[in-house]
Amino acid sequence: MNSAIFLALFFCITLSAGEVVQHSSCGGLGQFNQVRIVEGSAGSLTAGRQYTIEADFTTHHAASGLEVNVVVKDSNGKVATIFDEELPNSAVVPEIPYTVRFYYTPAAHLAGTNVAIKIQVEHVHTAEEWEDHEEHDEDCAIVNVKIV
Repeated sequence: MNSAIFLALFFCITLSAGEVVQHSSCGGLGQFNQVRIVEGSAGSLTAGRQYTIEADFTTHHAASGLEVNVVVKDSNGKVATIFDEELPNSAVVPEIPYTVRFYYTPAAHLAGTNVAIKIQVEHVHTAEEWEDHEEHDEDCAIVNVKIV
């Protein structure tokens, strides 16, 4: 899958413009509050065009860093990784809203299909933080869109 990607972590003071898309939770102690497609229609994406997607989330507890994983699953079950990396300088505190932003360009062969975009935010903990938390906190959201 030919995809352009850029990822940044922002403290949310105001919400960015964009069309809010329906999302469903796929686990975690934190919460995704909103997912937006900044330009274009929320119902469909055009193959070959780059889109900015933003996801606002609130963490359940503090962590010294974040690892973000974004994958796309097509209607045939094929999964393509868009982004999978630990973000530098990404310490978070609980109950503060943050935004993860990435760019996605649907590949031409996906035209006419539905895809699921899965966004996972995992907390990276120091050894001391692991002692305080029994579970590895993860926030997860899935967005379904049609590629035209």
